Amino acid sequence: MINTWRQVGWGVVLVVLWGLPATAIETRYRYHDTTIELSARTDGLWLLSDVGAAEAEMPSSFPLDFSRAVTEDGRTWVPTTRPLDGNEITRLGRQLWRRCGVLSAPVLVDESGNAGVPKNELLIVLEDGVTEWRPIEGLSVIRVFPGHTPTLLARFVGAPMDVFDWCRRLETDPDVRSVSPNWICPVGPASRPNDPLYAEQWGLENTGQGPGVAGADARALYGLNARIDASGIVIAIIDEGVELLHPDLAPNILPGYDATDLAPPSGAPGQAASNDEHGTACAGIAAAVGDNGIGVAGVAWSAKILPVRVGYGLHWTETAWTIDAITWAADNGAHIISCSWGGSLPDTAQEAAIDYARTVGRSGAGCVVIFAAQNNNGPVAYPAAYANTIAVGASSPCDERCAPFSCDGEWWWGSNFGPALTLVAPGVLSPTTDLLGSAGSDLGDYEPSFGGTSCATPFVAGAVALLLSLDPSLTVGDVETRLASTCDDQVGTSFEDTPGHDSYMGWGRLNLRHLLETAR
Repeated sequence: MINTWRQVGWGVVLVVLWGLPATAIETRYRYHDTTIELSARTDGLWLLSDVGAAEAEMPSSFPLDFSRAVTEDGRTWVPTTRPLDGNEITRLGRQLWRRCGVLSAPVLVDESGNAGVPKNELLIVLEDGVTEWRPIEGLSVIRVFPGHTPTLLARFVGAPMDVFDWCRRLETDPDVRSVSPNWICPVGPASRPNDPLYAEQWGLENTGQGPGVAGADARALYGLNARIDASGIVIAIIDEGVELLHPDLAPNILPGYDATDLAPPSGAPGQAASNDEHGTACAGIAAAVGDNGIGVAGVAWSAKILPVRVGYGLHWTETAWTIDAITWAADNGAHIISCSWGGSLPDTAQEAAIDYARTVGRSGAGCVVIFAAQNNNGPVAYPAAYANTIAVGASSPCDERCAPFSCDGEWWWGSNFGPALTLVAPGVLSPTTDLLGSAGSDLGDYEPSFGGTSCATPFVAGAVALLLSLDPSLTVGDVETRLASTCDDQVGTSFEDTPGHDSYMGWGRLNLRHLLETAR
């Protein structure tokens, strides 16, 4: 679920409107002690309600070009007919509400490039000890999420861009710890397995395949040879859903959950829709059935997969959906939560949901929460940038950080980096499972060359599953310490992979053998 949702209506276009008041409109909210300042992309609006009503009722003076509109999953991107500035595009959205009753908003972006579209909804985290809270007039609570302190989803009647006025009003409430918009935003025997695509899975065993360097892998063969029974460990794949009937996954799949606003295909919670193959690919990396004579082998090939659907289509998700997904997984048996998505704006309520999973999950030992650092060759993105996650970058078959210069030849992306990075793992040119038949990216039911930090993240999730199967008493802190202390350091390029923790490889490249030896 990596950033492709930005392809329609999320690009930056440098952009003077007709006679609406020229009052400056503040678009900001608080994240802990930091004020997040946002600017509007000015090339169009996302319509979040009936586009037909908008087009029929809209005055002809409104500069929106419906002939170039793009509709996807109930939301419509309508470009402007002429250049606008940030205040003007915001006022246009408010006028659509006041004159036509249509909810709309522009894409808002912070200084780091993280983006989101606000809804007419708020996420409110209450202070410790507050058990009752009366919403101010005009605000209705529509959902209460599990948490150490109550986290509320509330809705107001009005234009989505009015959300910042509501934030400012609630910031002065002594019972409110934080308030933010609900964003629409960018989840034995010393033998090899007999799976026919295993020879191409260099991340498990690198013999020098393709452009690779022999040994530049995660030392996963040790875990495969040990035939570790991880069937008691549950990995939640929070993503676009999973192909529940894939023969290389089905024996390991548990009943799932759907946190989105769209009914799951065929009525099965956790099932991916056609063309939403990303979660299926991630599930295969972590826990595809191994040694079964077909396809690929997952890192933890007997671990259970808990599919949690949090997005679809153009990779839509909402902050509230992610909170629902994370807390549900923690409350429903997940040991590990693997999220190969990100790029959203920082949010205290989302961070609190991760804290909840880390402390309440696994009967108090805590869920291990793992996020992809992202693929923009820039700073580690949220949610991976939160201090309470394991942030995973991608390594190449030559033990480099995946980057435009790495040996894999995929010059168009790079694994994100920065102080928040925990470690790297194999993340490019990796065979894995796909949606069945024409619904997937490849007709053969397998994706031959999956990559990105999306790939590296479930690789680490599988490694943690094997570790917890050997020692289920380990706390989240124990797991994080062992991951950091057993990585192979200084295997990458000398100008990036410096001794100890660095911004490009974190603590180093995952070494599964060393990790598992800490539990024996």
